[in-house]
Amino acid sequence: MSWLTGSRKRSGIVLGLLTVLLILALLASLVIVMGTPFIFDAPGSTEIAALWTIFWGALGLPVVIAATILLSWVIFLFKRNGAALLTTLLPLLYLGVLAIVYQLQGGV
Repeated sequence: MSWLTGSRKRSGIVLGLLTVLLILALLASLVIVMGTPFIFDAPGSTEIAALWTIFWGALGLPVVIAATILLSWVIFLFKRNGAALLTTLLPLLYLGVLAIVYQLQGGV
């Protein structure tokens, strides 16, 4: 990873490209949020804990992505190139934790 973090200019370009990808993911997550109320359409579905995990996870994803974008650029301003690039992985960590919690609840 030293070839990424060795040059501030190169790190900034890579961080800019990752930011564009995160913005696209943010737009996609907002579309998903619009559909989350419909997971409770079936009778009795409000009693299923895994559906609540999906619901709250979907609502939290845009917040996590927006915070990641902001945090990665703040870290980059403090000249911590490697940490700024690693910060962009936070949404994947969030989705991984949600998947584990979903599986522990037995799925749907």
